[in-house]
Amino acid sequence: IVNTAYGVLEYYEKQHSEGILTLETAQKAASDVIKGMRYDGNQYLWINDLTPAMIMHPIKPTLDGKDITNIADPNGVKLFVEMVPWWGLSPARSLWP
Repeated sequence: IVNTAYGVLEYYEKQHSEGILTLETAQKAASDVIKGMRYDGNQYLWINDLTPAMIMHPIKPTLDGKDITNIADPNGVKLFVEMVPWWGLSPARSLWP
């Protein structure tokens, strides 16, 4: 699923780089496609930046555009702070609140 989402991002980045779409239109289109993606039934992907700020969350859209630094799991682990430094290197050890 991550490879598929990455392919979506590459496609819309190419649309932008070739002048077919503006940056904002390409980003929104890619986000909209990824928002609708599901795997293993109801599992989903979200997009956050390295701040960490939420770009798109398909289940909790009230998080979109918000600083997510202080979101913590029941054990007090700051979920997105835990993920950002190690992105792609190891799984974060936290629980979604």
